[in-house]
Amino acid sequence: MSATEPNITEPDSPGLLPIRAVAQITGVNPITLRAWERRYGLIRPTRTPAGHRLYSQGDVERIQRIQKLAEQGIGFAQIATIFEREEPEITPPS
Repeated sequence: MSATEPNITEPDSPGLLPIRAVAQITGVNPITLRAWERRYGLIRPTRTPAGHRLYSQGDVERIQRIQKLAEQGIGFAQIATIFEREEPEITPPS
């Protein structure tokens, strides 16, 4: 890494990674990551005040799981349904 190139594994927020770092770690193109978020709601990164996406280790693991499911021939809409079923339902307070 050159002196002028920023360290992509150390974002401003501790424990969170910018999209370019996640793309390098997972091998998933940033455009694809954005599409998975926008089209299917498969990932929900946090955002900086400027709107930049920041991914947690849990997000990275979820992306890797998405990749494995897709490699098994499961479509992205179906993966989204699987994830929805796995998420605990939030009951509104009475």
